[in-house]
Amino acid sequence: MQSRSLVLLFVSAIGSLACSSAPSGDGVATQSAALDDVSDGAVSHSGTMARATEWVSAGLGYCGGVPGGDDVICGGTCERERNPAWDRYRSDCSGFVSFAWRIDAKKHWGGYTTSSLAEISHEIDADALMPGDALLGSGHVMLFAAWVDETHARLLEEPHCDASARAVTATVTRLGGASVRVSGWGNYEAIRYDRMEE
Repeated sequence: MQSRSLVLLFVSAIGSLACSSAPSGDGVATQSAALDDVSDGAVSHSGTMARATEWVSAGLGYCGGVPGGDDVICGGTCERERNPAWDRYRSDCSGFVSFAWRIDAKKHWGGYTTSSLAEISHEIDADALMPGDALLGSGHVMLFAAWVDETHARLLEEPHCDASARAVTATVTRLGGASVRVSGWGNYEAIRYDRMEE
């Protein structure tokens, strides 16, 4: 199979109030992204990846709230690096995907959750994953950055409390259709934002 670029982002379900733990990973190269206004509008694969890489490069800490607000997932107050383009978003896994997809955080309480991402996305065949698409599981979501080889993928995520945005390489088994198994994380469905430009 031909290598494909993919981005997976873990999204936290506020309903379950936690992201799953994942194996530790390594960093990702710094890229500069235009952090323009959000509008729930069309996005590109490359633009999504550039925005996601901003958080990974900064090592933005996981938090279930906006900076200075209540952290409804980990408890306490959300203390993390401030940036006007990021401050409207939760930096949990689903807030990370919402930022990357340019979802209007003001309309959606800091971004969508893992339980509501299905409202703005659709399943795709795992073999069709492209940068900026996501893998959505029970209470967690990841952006898929690239196929490293036939069974390993480069993923971007906000993993869990007391951790930061990161890039990891994980073993991924295609189960057929949209379904994949990510070693150490479980089963996921490949999804694409409804307003993603091809």
